[in-house]
This record gives sequence, C-alpha cells and structure tokens, in this order.
Amino acid sequence: MLKSIFSTIILLFISMTFVFSQSQLETLKTKEDAKKMSKEVISLFKDSKIKEAVEKMSPYWPISPAEMATFQEKTEGYMDLLGNTYGAVIGTEKIQQEKISDFALRETYVMLYQKSAIRLIFTYYKNKQGWTINSFKWDENYEELFQKE
Repeated sequence: MLKSIFSTIILLFISMTFVFSQSQLETLKTKEDAKKMSKEVISLFKDSKIKEAVEKMSPYWPISPAEMATFQEKTEGYMDLLGNTYGAVIGTEKIQQEKISDFALRETYVMLYQKSAIRLIFTYYKNKQGWTINSFKWDENYEELFQKE
C-alpha cells in the first residue's frame, strides 16, 4: 500500500514537471526559424559549446530540466571522448531535410572529425503556436546515411 502511494506521488510529480515544462514552452514562429536554430546549434557543437547549445534549445524543447541537465552532462563527456578518439572537428554538413506534410520537419547533419563523423538529427513539430523541438539526438551512425550511386 505504501509502495503504491509512493509510486502515485512520484508519477504526480513527474506529470506536474511535464505540465510545467509544457506551459513554459516557447515556439519558433516559422520553418525558417527552425532551420536557423539547427544551424546555430550545429555551430555551437562544432565549437565544443555544448552547454550553450543546450541552453539555446531549452526554451523550445519540452523535456524536464533534469532530463536537460542529464543530456548536457552526458553529451559533454562523450564529445570529449570523441575528440580524443577521432581528433579535431574539421567541419559540419547538412545531409538531409525531410518533412511530413506541413507539421513536421527533420534535419540531419554530420559533424566531421579528422578520423570519423557523427550524425546529428533535429526533429521539429508544428503546433498552433509555432514550431517546437520534438527531438534532438546525435550518434555515431553516420553510415546509415549512405546512398546508392
């Protein structure tokens, strides 16, 4: 019984945090603003300014402050590791842009290191107020971007 009450309290707290983050969510007014956001975040990543990149996305990304902090901390650690393993960042490139009707946009970039690359994917969702960041992720799976010649 006590475990059930504790679980309910935890779920209520998580729900309240999510509702609070939703109520404070800002929007990007146009698709062009969303594309500009992607470019600015990529530039910050390239310059190893992960904290600034996360702060830039934060008002438009409906995740809790705790999730945001965890994402930032893990990303900073991995980016340091990638730099040590693959060398310096030598550039970035936009690879793909995809859409679903007029309500979703996905942009895929690669960040090029001296010895390898990583993939960065932005997904935006358009609601009645404007565009929000639905998801942002990065990984080392750039090989999934190969296309037949």
